[in-house]
Amino acid sequence: MIEKSRKLQTIFDRIDYVTAKLEIASRDIDIKVQDEIIAALKENKKIRVQQLERERDVAQKQLQLDRSFLQRINIGGEFLTDDQAENIADIASRYHISIDSKNQPLLTDDEVLNLSIKRGTLNNEERLIIQKHMDVTLDILEALPFPKHLSNVAEYALGHHETLDGKGYPRGLVKAQMSVPARLMAIADIFEALSASDRPYKSAKPVSECLSIMSNMVKNNHLDPDLFTIFVRSKVYEKYIQKFADVAQLDHVDIDAILP
Repeated sequence: MIEKSRKLQTIFDRIDYVTAKLEIASRDIDIKVQDEIIAALKENKKIRVQQLERERDVAQKQLQLDRSFLQRINIGGEFLTDDQAENIADIASRYHISIDSKNQPLLTDDEVLNLSIKRGTLNNEERLIIQKHMDVTLDILEALPFPKHLSNVAEYALGHHETLDGKGYPRGLVKAQMSVPARLMAIADIFEALSASDRPYKSAKPVSECLSIMSNMVKNNHLDPDLFTIFVRSKVYEKYIQKFADVAQLDHVDIDAILP
């Protein structure tokens, strides 16, 4: 199982390595400006010295902003905007540092790839590895001799990662191919994942945020709108939070804004 709490995490969180490289970039800025200031002083160009000092301050403030941005983006989340992804690429090319006498961009291609993950902390290759657990589930369930009244267990268990538009997994089913219990499982599974407090890659979300994210999934034809409406209006999620999560997550929910 992959437990990747940050986008740059491998054996360790590589954001510390990126921060160290930014320290090198910061030092290089100071050294470069210092050399230019010394040259200007030798020529008695006081105005040029003041200009260089201002340029150094601006460059260092920009570097601090870039450091904070990368540290924040590394945490992951539900969405990464196009502007944020573009900013990551800009930072990668904005700074060049020398390591072992080799000049290179601040961020490697792999660091850019992982920091640019749109949702969560897993890149596409890692997500495919995670999705393989459904194949294992299928193999296990098909090998079990279920009695007649449990004959649909495999369908329900496999259906919680399917979406109504056929872009889910493992079978890529559309709504007409999914039973009501399977569609219910998808809603329950997603709410549990969003509200859970024991995930290494995220903190527990308030109920209003969980339902807002799920509402967007309904609009994108991922979840059943009728079943989601019942889920919200019945407030069954409140019983779940009270029993299995933190009651502090039960904030105000604007039902009319959430429902399709």
